[in-house]
Amino acid sequence: DDCHAVVQSYVKKHLGKDFDFVIKDLRKRKVYIRGDIFVKCSERGLTDPFKGGAVKMKQFMDSLKHACKVPNTEQPYACVDMMVMGVFMENVFGLHKSSVLHTVHKVEDSHMTGDWQVTAALSVYQNENVY
Repeated sequence: DDCHAVVQSYVKKHLGKDFDFVIKDLRKRKVYIRGDIFVKCSERGLTDPFKGGAVKMKQFMDSLKHACKVPNTEQPYACVDMMVMGVFMENVFGLHKSSVLHTVHKVEDSHMTGDWQVTAALSVYQNENVY
């Protein structure tokens, strides 16, 4: 809890309210994750590293708490890494415990991996009627 408070205070101090429009828009869309968040979800057993899947924020946050309570020599920075990611997802992106993070490894049946550029484009395409 102390670590969470420190990270949360830092994030709020440095970002201010500049991202309100992003938070409002993000709440209307599916959230696709890739990169470090995808890797941490895979390492923690929350999603399949080859197929992807869906992870609720509550699962992510519960895994984060476990990572902070139980030392792991194979993932010594899991607590800090996940804490920063969790605070960003909660405070910057406005996600809540019931939010679902989609961990796309491949886009549909193509050979394209779900790198952030592809998943961002996929998200825009799937939600084109939002605007």
